[in-house]
Amino acid sequence: MKLTLLFRLILGLQFLFTISYLVVDSHLIASLPDILQEYWHIEDQREITDSEAMFFLFVYPLLLVNLTSFIGLFFLKKWAKWGYIGTTVIMIVLSPFAGPTVEHGLVSTLHSLEFICAGFIFAMLFLTDVISTNKDA
Repeated sequence: MKLTLLFRLILGLQFLFTISYLVVDSHLIASLPDILQEYWHIEDQREITDSEAMFFLFVYPLLLVNLTSFIGLFFLKKWAKWGYIGTTVIMIVLSPFAGPTVEHGLVSTLHSLEFICAGFIFAMLFLTDVISTNKDA
């Protein structure tokens, strides 16, 4: 299997797991225990604080750069490598400051699979020449 094909396959899997994570999360809230559903609804209805608003104002541009870099990686662009790596690392570092979350076990599994794909992508970016083999990058 060609290296670029494997790389794009892993990128596609990460995208699939991310979309699945978001869709399944919204549908499985009703299957959580009552006390967790109550907590989720209380958190969903409350107004965000100023510090949370500042946090989201910082995270949204990161998500945009991450998505742009992700698309760039799919087309094997050299500039996308460091954008993807940087934004992914920053978002992982910031995640403990996002506060507690409530999610179904399947959602957590999909999220873990997405991070496994990200680790595989990191390994391919650092340990192979998948990006530099592209003449158009």
